[in-house]
Amino acid sequence: MSYKAIVHRVMISCPGDAHQERDIARDVIYKWNSAHAEATRKIILPIDWLHDAVPDAATSPQESINQQVTDKADMLIAIFRHRIGTPTDEFPSGTVEEIENFITSGKPVLLYFSSADVPPDMIRQYSELDILKNKYKPSSFYGEFSSPDNFRQKLSQHIQQKSHDLPRLSDLGVQDDNIVKTDKSKINIKDSVAKNINLKYLSTQYKGQITFNYSNNNGDYAIGDGELLFELKFSKASDTAIYLYSDPPSILAIASVKNVSEITHISNAEEYDQSSRCRTIQINEIAILKNVNLFYAAIKIINIKDDMRGADNDEITFDYMILPDRTSNFSTYKYNGDRDYATRSSNLTDSDIQIISEALNNDGRFIFAPNFDMDARQEAKLVSSIKRLEVAGLLEAKEDKREIFFLTEKGFELADTLPGKKP
Repeated sequence: MSYKAIVHRVMISCPGDAHQERDIARDVIYKWNSAHAEATRKIILPIDWLHDAVPDAATSPQESINQQVTDKADMLIAIFRHRIGTPTDEFPSGTVEEIENFITSGKPVLLYFSSADVPPDMIRQYSELDILKNKYKPSSFYGEFSSPDNFRQKLSQHIQQKSHDLPRLSDLGVQDDNIVKTDKSKINIKDSVAKNINLKYLSTQYKGQITFNYSNNNGDYAIGDGELLFELKFSKASDTAIYLYSDPPSILAIASVKNVSEITHISNAEEYDQSSRCRTIQINEIAILKNVNLFYAAIKIINIKDDMRGADNDEITFDYMILPDRTSNFSTYKYNGDRDYATRSSNLTDSDIQIISEALNNDGRFIFAPNFDMDARQEAKLVSSIKRLEVAGLLEAKEDKREIFFLTEKGFELADTLPGKKP
C-alpha cells in the first residue's frame, strides 16, 4: 500500500580506498528504510557521485559533483580509511571540499576515520589525513571504526539517532492521510476480536511481563481486552531504546515518563505530555498509554535485543499494568493476581456471558463446536472469550483438543450472580 513520506537525501563521500564502507553505508540506510520508513513517514535516500552524477564537460569534475549531488543533499556521511583523496582546486580532496560545503551550509555531517593499522605505502597520505583529523577534533564530533563490521554497527546507531532530527511531514504542513483516518474520540471498542487482533500477540491479563520478537506481527502486541484493550506498536531504535507509536485505532495518546523508576510510583498519568505520535523509550523507562475509552495503561521497558547489534533476533521485554477504573493513579491500584476486575459479572462481555450461561445450563460444560451458521467473526469472539475466561480462572479445558470446557468453582460462583440464571 502506498503512503506519503518525506525524502531526505544523504550524500556518501569517501576516497577510493573506503569503497567497502561506502557500500556498507548504503546497505545500512536501505535497512533503516525497510524497518522505519512506513512508520516514521521518512525515507532516507543515499546518493553519491558514482551513482548520481553525470559527466559535464562545461565544469570541473568537483564543481559538477557539487552541483548535481552535494547541493541537493540534506546530510553528509564522510568516511576516511588511510587516504585523504585526490586534491581539488581549493581543498586537499573532493571529500574534504564536500565536508566544508556542508559545514558552511549548516547541514549535518557524520564523519568517520579508520583506526586500523596503516599499510606502509599509505603512510604519507595518512599523515595528511591525521592533520585533517586534528583540524576537526576541537570543533566537531567524529567517529572512529576499527573494521568494516564496527563501522556498520556505529553508523546504524548514528543513523537511527539522526533520523529523529530529520523533518516530518507535519513540519512541512503536509497532512498524512495514512495516519489520520478517523476521529479516535468517537471510537468505542467493545471486543478485541472485532479489531482482528492476532491472538498469538495478545495478553488479556491486566498486569504482567511480555517478551516478544518485535520484528514479527509488524511490531504489534495487544494487552487487555474489550474496553480495556491497548494495542502497542513498536519499531526498532537500538539495543537500548525502542519506538512506541500512538497509531493503532485503540490508542488515543501516549506519553513518556522520565525519572520515575516504577509504574506504581506514577500518581497522575494525566500530567505527562501526550502530544506526540511517537516516543523513544529507553531501557528502564516508562511509557503511558491512554485508549479511546479513556482508560490508562503503563509499560516499563526491561530489555531490548537488536539483530543489527549482535543479537540473534529483535526482542523486547516489558512490564505493564492496566488501570481498570478510568483513574490515572497507578500508585493506589491493588492488583490481586486473580484479575478481580475481569471476574465481576458487570464487566463481562456478551460473549463471556453466553459461554457461562450455556455451561451453567449444561451441567457446567461448554462445548466449542462452530457450526455452518457461525461466521469467522463470531467464531473469533468465542475463541477470545474462552481465553479470557481461562485466564480469569472461570473456565478450564480437560483435554488437549480444547473442544469441551468446564466451569471452575469460581466460575460457578460468578454464574450465580448473572441475571436470568438457571434455578
